[in-house]
Amino acid sequence: AGEAEFLQRQQVIVRVYIIEALELPSRDAGSLSDPYLKIKLGDQEISDQENKKENTVNPQFCTIYDIKASLPGDSELSIEVWDYDIVGSDELLGATKIDLENRHFSQKFRSFRNQMPIETRTLYKPTSKLSQGSIRLWVEIWPATDQKALKKKWQIAPKPQLEFEARLIIWECQEIPMVDIEGCSDIFFTCKIGDELERRTDVHYRSSNGRGSFNWRMIFPINLPMHPHYATIQVWDKDLFSGDDFIAETTIDFTREALIAFQNEVSVKILDPKKQKEDKFWINFTKKDIETGKEIKQGQVLVSFELLTKKDAELQPAGVGRGEPNQNPYLPPPVGRISFSLNPFKMLDQLLGPGAKRVICLICCCLLCVFFGYFVGPALIANLITAILF
Repeated sequence: AGEAEFLQRQQVIVRVYIIEALELPSRDAGSLSDPYLKIKLGDQEISDQENKKENTVNPQFCTIYDIKASLPGDSELSIEVWDYDIVGSDELLGATKIDLENRHFSQKFRSFRNQMPIETRTLYKPTSKLSQGSIRLWVEIWPATDQKALKKKWQIAPKPQLEFEARLIIWECQEIPMVDIEGCSDIFFTCKIGDELERRTDVHYRSSNGRGSFNWRMIFPINLPMHPHYATIQVWDKDLFSGDDFIAETTIDFTREALIAFQNEVSVKILDPKKQKEDKFWINFTKKDIETGKEIKQGQVLVSFELLTKKDAELQPAGVGRGEPNQNPYLPPPVGRISFSLNPFKMLDQLLGPGAKRVICLICCCLLCVFFGYFVGPALIANLITAILF
């Protein structure tokens, strides 16, 4: 009786739940893609162009499609992601195909009917074997007469964004290149997350060894999820009489932490991958070499990064920079900075870079030689001549 049921032609409803696509290719000049879905089965096609997602390669679709089918029969379900173009023809970004008969006639597949067997499927183009991203979905197949089952739909509407606070602390840096002609740098950092305004630290003036001390907190109110989950940090050299000099850049990818924080509505810290109990970690700066195109290391920065729920941020207030309330955690004054002194030689020693000091030493030596030659030289020459003649 079981085999007869499988072999008998049945009218079914194929229900396709599509959650999201990930890492789609960018096809629009100067922007990302504008993806939408097409569902094909036999001679049926659903084109959901009106629900396209603009300027994204990680679209959240959260849509449900019902398609009538007869099994055995046309059984290849094609799920395609297309890029919408205002000018010209839309372009296929990638597709995946599912054999419905293999699933419908599988007892294992039927056992998942009251669950959500979400699968992540790779997208391909007919012209390439390379991955074109992926799509997260699952498929149900119900007899067309089973109205009770068809009335039940899983709710996959996206969870509304939640308010969080991102806190980044710049502790210190090392091995930052010296870009000023006198062999030092006036170091400061900037950071940008999403559409928030850029934040910046104060300046560690006259660093002559690539080291800088900051202990500076940056606070960003953000909504999760967001795309991408990146914090972009740049290191600069401050110039008083011209534009600041860009030195290098790095990013913190907090996708994993954002997912945990959003799904569980909890605060999350990034821990040092080498010392899992430490919430401070070093990240490298790089800059592309113009001639070779290779990334060159341009120093390191020690940072802390955490995501706090709105409630936790209110319970654990903290000031910007080293401002009040200076807590969670307390940030001590930086070390190794220029300190005011009434001793002019000490101030010059702090203000001048190694290159300037060498030039000054060379000038002083030259002046001493000139002084020696002008005032002492004639007397020595006269004494020498007198000694020879008499």
